[in-house]
Amino acid sequence: MLAPSAHLPTLCFRIHILLRLWRTDQALYEVRHALGKSPGDPDLHLAMAWVYHARAEYERALDCCGEALKISPWHGQALRWRVRLLHQMRRYPEAKTAARDGLKVAPREPSLHVILGRLYDDRLEFEKALDSFADALKVSPGHIDAYAAKSASLRALRRYGEARHLIEPLVKKNPHEFGLRAELGWICHDERVLQEGRNVFTRLLAMSQTPEEQAMAYHGLGWTGRCQPVEA
Repeated sequence: MLAPSAHLPTLCFRIHILLRLWRTDQALYEVRHALGKSPGDPDLHLAMAWVYHARAEYERALDCCGEALKISPWHGQALRWRVRLLHQMRRYPEAKTAARDGLKVAPREPSLHVILGRLYDDRLEFEKALDSFADALKVSPGHIDAYAAKSASLRALRRYGEARHLIEPLVKKNPHEFGLRAELGWICHDERVLQEGRNVFTRLLAMSQTPEEQAMAYHGLGWTGRCQPVEA
């Protein structure tokens, strides 16, 4: 087993791999062992949050984020994961408060702006969501998730032309960005250009590298499934 202090990035990567393999018991054991040696390391508390999240023990995961933030209040990943967990648990007011508090500590953390925007989007506050995505792009003009999330809110407002105008050039510039290409597929779906949408999701399936990506591509194909598939 790796010594936590000397090889923390390697250990965290190893935990990610164990979780992808659904070996959560082993991941839990290894993080606990590392925390026993380095209890003051916020990254290890965050790694424990990942493990509990994978085990659907969300309250424990939230507690681990809190421990990480006690040690390092400006820890960007811990701030993001705290909001993500509250969002996933549908504790929307707390999630909004956590996102806003996080932005007071780390105002130039673009992912916090994106998460706050997605919270607004889920509550059908689409204009506020767009403002948050704009704030993310001011901080990080190339933030891919912010562009995809902004497009989704534009679609919710039926501003399909603006969404397409935003995403199409980005897909051409970043042809291997899975999330951008998926968003283009959903634009086609919402515009009822179903054959084009199926073409997009067919190509997305061909470039999928993980079960999660394959599932996303098949999901899109299901919703554009009235058309025949084309060559990838």
